[in-house]
Amino acid sequence: MQAQRNPRRCIDSVRSGGKALLLSVLLLASGIACAAPPQPISLQLRWLHQFQFAGYYAAKQQGYYQEAGLDVEIVAGSPQRRSVNEVLSGRADFAVANSEVLYHRLQGRPLVALAAIFQHSASAFLVKQQSGIRSPQDFVGRRLMMINTEANIELVGVLGKEGLDPDSVEIIDSSFNINDLINDRTDIFSSYITNEPYLLSELNIPYNVISPASYGIDFYSDVLFTTEAMLEKSPDVVRAFRAASLRGWSYALQYPEEIIQLIKDEYASNKSLKHLRFEAGKTRELIMPDLIQIGHMNPGRWRHMADTFVSEGFIEPGYSLEGFLYDPYEEPDYSGWLKAIAGLLGIIVLFSAVSVFLYRFNRKLHRQIERRERAEKDSSRQKSLFVAIFNSTPDATILCDTEGTILMCNPAFTRTFGYQADEITGQTADSLCEDKECCVAQGLLQTQSANLATPISYEMNYRRKNNEVFPCEVQGCRIDRDQEVLGLLLVIRDITLQKQTQAEITRLAMTDSLTDLANRYHFEQSLQETISLAKRNDQQVSLALMDLDFFKQVNDLHGHAVGDAVLLHAASVLKKTFRQSDLIARIGGDEFAILMYAPDSPEFARVPAERVIKELSSPIIIDGHEISIGASFGVATYPTDTDNQKDLLIYADVALYDSKNRGRNCCTLYEKKQEDINQLAPE
Repeated sequence: MQAQRNPRRCIDSVRSGGKALLLSVLLLASGIACAAPPQPISLQLRWLHQFQFAGYYAAKQQGYYQEAGLDVEIVAGSPQRRSVNEVLSGRADFAVANSEVLYHRLQGRPLVALAAIFQHSASAFLVKQQSGIRSPQDFVGRRLMMINTEANIELVGVLGKEGLDPDSVEIIDSSFNINDLINDRTDIFSSYITNEPYLLSELNIPYNVISPASYGIDFYSDVLFTTEAMLEKSPDVVRAFRAASLRGWSYALQYPEEIIQLIKDEYASNKSLKHLRFEAGKTRELIMPDLIQIGHMNPGRWRHMADTFVSEGFIEPGYSLEGFLYDPYEEPDYSGWLKAIAGLLGIIVLFSAVSVFLYRFNRKLHRQIERRERAEKDSSRQKSLFVAIFNSTPDATILCDTEGTILMCNPAFTRTFGYQADEITGQTADSLCEDKECCVAQGLLQTQSANLATPISYEMNYRRKNNEVFPCEVQGCRIDRDQEVLGLLLVIRDITLQKQTQAEITRLAMTDSLTDLANRYHFEQSLQETISLAKRNDQQVSLALMDLDFFKQVNDLHGHAVGDAVLLHAASVLKKTFRQSDLIARIGGDEFAILMYAPDSPEFARVPAERVIKELSSPIIIDGHEISIGASFGVATYPTDTDNQKDLLIYADVALYDSKNRGRNCCTLYEKKQEDINQLAPE
């Protein structure tokens, strides 16, 4: 927009010159400039307001759109408001979507990709660890909740790439509600790694993420796009909107806390600040602003995505990407005009035609020289960029020749393995493996594959220079040119902390925090598994329930600190009395359960139970107080008393109740009574 002018200053200036006509013209021009409003533009997001779209909020809040002469309305998405449909229908000028942009383009719809904000796809399969699902092969016979195919092509592509029959997986329309996974209404949930994993972590639910990238499918995500009509009608608006948006993304990644607060205050996000910070961190990992220019699009990678669509049967071969990728630096093509002028001049005079020919030849030669110089500079920049990326990669990275011999390594490799570059160069990559028969490098180099550059993931143990063995996640891919293998790139990540953290999370989820015994959740899981094992092996299982007598009086008279000490004492007595193979759990305040596999008889549990009763009946001294309690036991045995898990719990509780009625401090084995039979009989 032109700067606003001062009409009075213009009038004074014109009067001094005595030019009334010039005054009128200036006033008219000033009025037009002042009256020109910003051009209204609508941006359709693909989902609700969250940090996933932080760059656009920042561009608006910082005035970048206004400086470009644009008044931008940012519209939230929903299951009913799909971004591709909104742009194609003309209800939105610009929008954000995933790989579906390419899919619709190859289906003949006139979409144009302006910038790829996420360099890696955020889409992934999410499963609970207890489901036992570790890979797509485990999906068979399971329920998979996901959005339609075109919105999740990379996820559907994983199923095809792994050779799964679509009918072998029960696909359910997504409810967009993670509670369906939590409450076991589905086994697999299509998710965004910037969002749903946080919700499971907050609930302390162990989970696994199955990423398409681990199976050779890594698409661009959160692509900013428009239509050919918009680009043809308003190329300056498209260029200005794209530049302002990328400028906004740069600001948002530099000042995430400011934009997080903006999302809460101005866009009424229902996410907590902690959730938005988690999303901001994951978003930065997907954008990779420290290594790649924000919005960068590689034509070769788009072709790879299109080839994946073809191989999985989404589109027919023979596609064309012409006109799909926007180039903000593209210059107008004047060759037609130059030919027309040359033709006219040729008709007028032969000498002029020769002159034009020589001029064009000289210009063409000059351009060829410029292109060659530019190509050399680009090659030099690419080499420098490769070295910079290679050296700054946070994971240990090595480059090998076609024999698997290490040619170079990055600083992260030295930090991880302890070898200096001159110590490891010339050795084979497989010599670093703990398993000496493991041939990862040779396997990657020798495996026949149509796509030589497809990354393959492994998990295995490696050995450091100091002989310490540690677990690693390995990503390996071959480097090729014209179908010729040139070498191998291996990226090795130390996952020791990840493994330890996961083990600790699992332990905490299964353990009572006070007594360090199994908790109720662990007990219920083990009860089901133990009875299943007993059925297969024709064995017995005894379940003993123990309740501390007079424990409430201890809490009431001496406080919860003394009560906790009593519980710890009881847990210690149980652990030293029962077998190491028995599962001991605290399932309530002062309630304990002992699960005994393969006892000699139902009477087997009585002996350790009575030892515990005897020891707990002796007074103990805690903080100067003499504490007297007791313990009552109830025991039921599978399959002597019942072959049903639920009834086994009920019968053990009935036996415990009988012990209480008999005066406490005793152990009662369940004896089926007529009222119990009547209670279980069908009506």
